[in-house]
Amino acid sequence: MVGRTRISNDEWAIRQLGRDDLELHREQQVALLLALPFRPRTWRAAEGCGKDVSLAYWRRIPARYFSDEHLEEAVASLVEAGRPFAATDLLAFEGRLEKGVVSPDTVARVLDAAASPSGDHDSPTGDFGSSAGFLLDVLVGVDYDRGRVARLEWQLMPALRHHERPPSTLHRLLAEDPEFFVEVVSLVYRAETEEAEEVSPEDELRAECGHSVLTKWKTIPGDRDQNGVDGARLLRWLEAASAALERAERVTVGHQVIGQMLSASPPDPDGTWPCVAIREVIENLDSTELERGFRVGVHNGRGVVTKDPSAGGAAERALAERYDGFAVAVRADYPRTARMLRRIAESYRHEASLEDFQSELVEEM
Repeated sequence: MVGRTRISNDEWAIRQLGRDDLELHREQQVALLLALPFRPRTWRAAEGCGKDVSLAYWRRIPARYFSDEHLEEAVASLVEAGRPFAATDLLAFEGRLEKGVVSPDTVARVLDAAASPSGDHDSPTGDFGSSAGFLLDVLVGVDYDRGRVARLEWQLMPALRHHERPPSTLHRLLAEDPEFFVEVVSLVYRAETEEAEEVSPEDELRAECGHSVLTKWKTIPGDRDQNGVDGARLLRWLEAASAALERAERVTVGHQVIGQMLSASPPDPDGTWPCVAIREVIENLDSTELERGFRVGVHNGRGVVTKDPSAGGAAERALAERYDGFAVAVRADYPRTARMLRRIAESYRHEASLEDFQSELVEEM
């Protein structure tokens, strides 16, 4: 019958599906449907055979051969049939979304289904990470709901970890939603009263992804791009984050993470650093852990340093002088900030001494 279908028109095959005397079982109906062109007329025929047949058809149909005109219905049917990963790859195939053939809402629904599959579903292909990353970029490009895009990026982070795309939407969500910040911190770090316990490979991978997001986070709450930091917005964020960290029993590590993020402070227009909004936070929050995180962030922000072993500590002494200068500029009104900056300068002077010692050893050898 399938062979006859391939040489006859659609009408003949669809009539066979409706004949009671043939008593076709489900697999025969599905095989007959799969021999027909992949278009709405066939899909209506599948629906006419009942839910079981329609789902079985969509679970087996090759997820490639659809025209742009019918793509929206095809991906929705694939998701309903438990094939969100196939639908994701289909949407990313040949850059078709750039033609605007599918709505951003449909793209988001497909990614949401892929991020949280349930029941009997397909498995991700080797291309899934790049496909998902491409679709997220499409949503960012059309200025789709930024919060939803960030949440999708967070849910899909394990699949995206091998693809070099900066988690900018996630970093923006951390800076806008203190509850989300604490959610990520709670995933990565144990509560202060919590005992160590074995975790599943999936939870371990998620924690690694969260750690990567937090360590690269430099988007300051209240940031106004080229116009500094809105101190009132930053303070509101900090108050909400501190309260949520208290409830989650993660104040210590949370303040350290916040301090590292704040170390990305822009200067004030007159060159004073850190900017006044962050100096106010350091003075008023009175948190040694935040200051410790800030110092770590400064040192990590220098990146990997490669130089001649005989060069000595001249570069580190220059940095020490720089931070001493920052401390002098703010010491009158911001004594706690000045003390923190002097400690940064001292750490660079210590590094300079070590570099000088290494240089002397090289010369002696």
